[in-house]
Amino acid sequence: MPTIAGDLTSMSAGAGVDGNTLTPQNCLDACEAQGFNLGGLEFGRECFCGNTIMGNNRPIDIGNCNMPCANSSERICGGAGAFDLYILDSYPFTEGPAAPIGSYNGWGMTQCWEDSTSARILSANANPSIPIDQMTVGKCIDNCDAQGYLSAGLEFGRECYCGSPVYPPGESTDLGDCSMPCLGDGSLYCGGPDRMLIYHKEP
Repeated sequence: MPTIAGDLTSMSAGAGVDGNTLTPQNCLDACEAQGFNLGGLEFGRECFCGNTIMGNNRPIDIGNCNMPCANSSERICGGAGAFDLYILDSYPFTEGPAAPIGSYNGWGMTQCWEDSTSARILSANANPSIPIDQMTVGKCIDNCDAQGYLSAGLEFGRECYCGSPVYPPGESTDLGDCSMPCLGDGSLYCGGPDRMLIYHKEP
């Protein structure tokens, strides 16, 4: 069983656990299966996951976590606007907030771009080479660079793609749309849902 760390006022990334069967253990099992290192229970029936404790969160009194789990009145599953926070044993996590990195080892950030699964901006999938829980900007760029590509893109906090377009197709969007923390380094942006943060090798 993981270690309880305390109570926080917010997290993100729903784990998809049925609220009617929620327990601390199946919440943490779901988070671990998705590559997350933190799990939080709220309102007696909600489970959230993450790798970063964001900077606007704070520990609160344990008494705020007073709602029984929907599946077991003998167990507590958070409270109203309060998380029971668990850390998976031996797994690292970081404290946010995340921020973009403008350049890395001769590569520069271009912009956040709209993307879709049916028409990827960068088509070479580097994910098999990098475990999702270790994804960082540097590892993605290094992987693409080693394969001779000129562009590297990060998406959804855990995905890495490579290619060579100088200017990606599609529409650029607000940098904040690419603000999901990297699973391997929660202090850095690693894209977002259908939003790719692209770096290009500088001449």
